[in-house]
Amino acid sequence: QAMLVQLSPYKTVKTSIKLPTNSRRRKRNENDGSGSELAVEGSFITSSSRRGQQKWKQHSDEFSDSQPILLLSSDHQISIIGRKKDDEYDEFSNLRYSSRPSNVSSFAPTSNNTKSKDHLPRIPPILDAKNDQVYALQHGNARLCCWNAFTAKGPDEVSAVKVDLTQPAISMSLLPLHKGVVYGSCLDGTIFVARLVTDTEGKGTLLVEYLSNKRCGHLTHVGTVAEIPQGHGKGTGRKRKMSDAEGGTMVHFYQVFHSDKGIQIFRHEVQFEKVPTGNRMIVDHHLNAQDAHIPLVTEKEGILMNAI
Repeated sequence: QAMLVQLSPYKTVKTSIKLPTNSRRRKRNENDGSGSELAVEGSFITSSSRRGQQKWKQHSDEFSDSQPILLLSSDHQISIIGRKKDDEYDEFSNLRYSSRPSNVSSFAPTSNNTKSKDHLPRIPPILDAKNDQVYALQHGNARLCCWNAFTAKGPDEVSAVKVDLTQPAISMSLLPLHKGVVYGSCLDGTIFVARLVTDTEGKGTLLVEYLSNKRCGHLTHVGTVAEIPQGHGKGTGRKRKMSDAEGGTMVHFYQVFHSDKGIQIFRHEVQFEKVPTGNRMIVDHHLNAQDAHIPLVTEKEGILMNAI
């Protein structure tokens, strides 16, 4: 059975992602309370520039009147949904990726290990439309993979680049810079920042750096979000590209923790190296000693909201 995606009250797209049809499996899942979870993730795709769109059109006529807007992934397949000029939607046949049918190669952590106290979330892969790269997690969110969106069909290709993280990831996002940087949180609270770099021979390597965590024993780590401070992200065209290439942009990373009583947020101030050399990408990192606390309960009124 193929998966249907409803993008609005009147638009439905049929995808190539297959849904399980084993009725016995569905019945068993309903009994243990997990039947309502759909084993598919999704992430929106940041639009590329006009120059980037022209570059995409050179690869296939399929991109002549359509722009990628949504990524969908199951355990072993990734599909891209595009929107046409007439507001019609369709799946790109040239942007389908797959991995080997094993737990290690799965784009999602296996959920059959009930003994583990650490619940690993399903993190959707990322299509970096500006740099023509796809990023995905494998091996229980402990391995970061990257491959070219046009010339490779998934992480099993010889040209794909992989790196093992120090801890499994619980979140991953694309940093809004021209360089093509992904970041996220590890299970132990560490922030990872990764970028694809190539040597003089054109061989790619995933450069990963870690930011010291602010780990609180009584709090649960939720994830990390990034922000480019106002004034650093201004500029368009050639000026913006020059700024990105120089790497002078300051980025704020916010670590989010929660407990039954409140949410705690810590801020990291990070500046990247102008030109990454060797194993260094970050030139300066400062953990702000101040933190924000959002209470979820009060002594008089009780619970204000459920913890995320």
